[in-house]
Amino acid sequence: MGTATNSAPWEAGDGWVAELVVTASGSESGTSEMGSWTENYSARYTASVPITYGTPAVGAAMGPAWQLVPTLGSPRGLAQPLTFSGTSEFRRELNRPVACAIGEDGVRGVIVSRGSGSTNATNHNSPGIQMAQVRWEISGDLRTHHLLVGAGATEPTETTETTTTITSRCPNSDAQNVTDSATSQPSMSINVDLTGLPLALSPGTMRGTGTVPMRFDIGAFDGELPANVEWTLRPIS
Repeated sequence: MGTATNSAPWEAGDGWVAELVVTASGSESGTSEMGSWTENYSARYTASVPITYGTPAVGAAMGPAWQLVPTLGSPRGLAQPLTFSGTSEFRRELNRPVACAIGEDGVRGVIVSRGSGSTNATNHNSPGIQMAQVRWEISGDLRTHHLLVGAGATEPTETTETTTTITSRCPNSDAQNVTDSATSQPSMSINVDLTGLPLALSPGTMRGTGTVPMRFDIGAFDGELPANVEWTLRPIS
């Protein structure tokens, strides 16, 4: 297996499109000198990425491979856009009990951050495609494949609203309820690395799911989460 003859169908054509849906969520809670707190965070990203430049198999040692190389590929392949869309939400609530002996009112603080971003790149010289990293490799025996996709939003935004509410007031307290808002630019991207995927018997649309570790920037949360990935590979036609 893996000869020039039986790998030829995987080398033919104008390329492929990788479509992904990535979701992740998490929660934490605890207590401190400030009181008790809980936080929840989630993200959902979708991407459609063209894979336009192919290289042939090398006997049985290495199967065909396709990758995104800006401006390289057939006219039909280069006409495929790269799209990305993402949303995220972070919520933290802190409840501090009243402690009038030391002059502290009871307070509830709530922080809500909502992020969004997108990319729609049709020009293969555009930043959205230049920043993307995509490679699809087929094993030499044509039994498994490996998909690597990195893509993201070019100018994501995140709005954070912080609300402080007095829940129990001490005598003579003049504290007021306060709401503040701010806007920032988070990192919003996917880095999916799926290995050992079973290869179909012949070229055509393939689908699957997996779970991979991925780093997320969601409000005050910046760390790694297990990401659920739904993926589709389809030939460009």
